[in-house]
Amino acid sequence: TEPFHLFAVVLPRERATIHLDMVFTMVDLNQCVVYEPYIIGKERLPVIHMTVTPDSRTRMEEVPDLIQGLSDIGIPVDPIICGGSKRVDQEREQWLSGTNFFAFAPGKILGYACNYHTLRELERAGFQAVPVADVVSDKVDINVMDKVVVGIEGAELARGGGGVRCMTMPVQRKPLDGKTGIF
Repeated sequence: TEPFHLFAVVLPRERATIHLDMVFTMVDLNQCVVYEPYIIGKERLPVIHMTVTPDSRTRMEEVPDLIQGLSDIGIPVDPIICGGSKRVDQEREQWLSGTNFFAFAPGKILGYACNYHTLRELERAGFQAVPVADVVSDKVDINVMDKVVVGIEGAELARGGGGVRCMTMPVQRKPLDGKTGIF
């Protein structure tokens, strides 16, 4: 059997970083949305990789960053930058849960429409951004789309500290390729 891998990202004790999904969220099998300063930037947070072997031996080591650590175990991911290239936009949109998406299928996600720059970055990464009103009114069929981000109104929820992923109850769905995946 394979070893079990666990990554611990040492988050700062700040309101805006109470959960990992406030700085890093998987949105597809090989794509994630990240708050660049903390995940791959100069203010990168410490990341500990713990490996548990089938015979229960444990090894821990610090890795350069979460993206590299995932790649090292065979999960290469391309980061999509929350807020785009400007630091002021990154900070504002991270505060408004700009990395916090709910993936209801690989490449199909829900997030806050108020995070304009993050939605543009997702579009550059191959996602089609659609308003939730177009989905519920059947103007758009997301089932035929390969990658989609459904933008929901929720600025007040975001200001209160709740992200879309944080406020979603677990759902049951089929495992990805017969495995328990990273979603």
